[in-house]
Amino acid sequence: DNGLIVMMFVSGVFIDVHRMKPKMAALLDWNPMVTVLEGYRDILIKHIWPDWLHLGAVCLVSLLIYAVGFSILKKFDRHYAKLMIA
Repeated sequence: DNGLIVMMFVSGVFIDVHRMKPKMAALLDWNPMVTVLEGYRDILIKHIWPDWLHLGAVCLVSLLIYAVGFSILKKFDRHYAKLMIA
C-alpha cells in the first residue's frame, strides 16, 4: 500500500518529471504512469498529440503482465483458498 503512494508521488502527478535532473528523470521513466501522465499533459496543456509509441509500449507491457498474472491465478486457483487460510 505504501509502495503505491510512493509511486504516485514519483510518477509526476504533482511535478513534471522532465524538469528534474536528467539522471533522476531517466530513472523515473521506468514508471509506466509517467508516460500516461505525459500523454495527458501533452493533450490538455501543450495541445499536441501524445507519444503513441510509448503509450503503446505501456499498454503492451500491461497486457503481458495481466496475462501472466491471470494464468498464475488460474493455475493456483484450487490452492489459493487453502493458502489464505493457512
